Amino acid sequence: SLKDWNVTKSKSFERMFAKCNKLNDINMLKYWTTSNSESFKEMFFDCSNLEDISSLQNLDVSKSKSFEGMFAKCNKLKKINMELLIKSGI
Repeated sequence: SLKDWNVTKSKSFERMFAKCNKLNDINMLKYWTTSNSESFKEMFFDCSNLEDISSLQNLDVSKSKSFEGMFAKCNKLKKINMELLIKSGI
């Protein structure tokens, strides 16, 4: 399960789930430690069935420099918490 992946040392999540059209639940990512990551560029690009990203609200993105296209072509997204994005500097 993705919940059990150790991503603590990962510096980039670039295009990690790009074009994963069956991905609709990313709740398990709330357990990830992302404090070393510098890029989330196109991480969920064209995940056409992704609807809810609220589980990302606790990700540590403080060192990240790139969020370009992170949710590009995620046409089913229903809600994005802008407060979270502002606080994290996205």
